[in-house]
Amino acid sequence: MPECDGLQATEQIRDIERDASVFSNRKPAVIFMVTGQDSAEDRRRSEAAGCDAYYAKPVGIKTLDQAIKTYFKNFTPGAKNAPVCTRGSAGSEATKNSASNVLLPSAVDDADDGPAATDHKT
Repeated sequence: MPECDGLQATEQIRDIERDASVFSNRKPAVIFMVTGQDSAEDRRRSEAAGCDAYYAKPVGIKTLDQAIKTYFKNFTPGAKNAPVCTRGSAGSEATKNSASNVLLPSAVDDADDGPAATDHKT
């Protein structure tokens, strides 16, 4: 990311969440660190920044589906009509319901399951 790395972004998000005047009556964001770095120090720094889970690349779609399901009980892998984000004509982000604009997890080969994650909440 051009302005900050994932750890800095996580710290900024957690700072905003701690500011009750800005973040009242909302649940904290769920943040997964997905990185090519896989050392004990990287994992420690991720946890200290406030990440909920740490994944070292390559990580498979089934592993990510399970992680999402852990935090979002209504998540259904491969669900049709799931909201997807597409580029608007002016370069802005727009959300719409269309299964044709997203690669659904069920369309990915099951052999694409990478190493297990370290979940810091358990």
